[in-house]
Amino acid sequence: RHKASGQQINDEKSTFADLQNACKNNQASQAHTAIHNWIASCANANNTDSRPATLAAFAAMLNDEHLANELKRLQEALVTADENWRGDSLLAALQSARQKFNNQETDRSKHHLVPLNP
Repeated sequence: RHKASGQQINDEKSTFADLQNACKNNQASQAHTAIHNWIASCANANNTDSRPATLAAFAAMLNDEHLANELKRLQEALVTADENWRGDSLLAALQSARQKFNNQETDRSKHHLVPLNP
């Protein structure tokens, strides 16, 4: 997807779809790349420059131990070139994290609204 100016557009839905496909196909390297792209798209969609620098920081931001464990398993699979890595547990953790993250952003955006009738 490209803007008329030629800049790449990575919206949250398409980057999460890429992530789902990588996990469903048990492709550790692609899943790792897709997670970073998805996190970046979430930050862009919410107009925030504050995005976690590491996957562990992302899990910590969401206070999600299950996600942290799955991300650790993914990183271990990458380091050891484990061809038996399965993405289904990571995908389940990410779907839960996505819901938490979107709920947090919705809550934050409510606090920035100006009252309609002050």
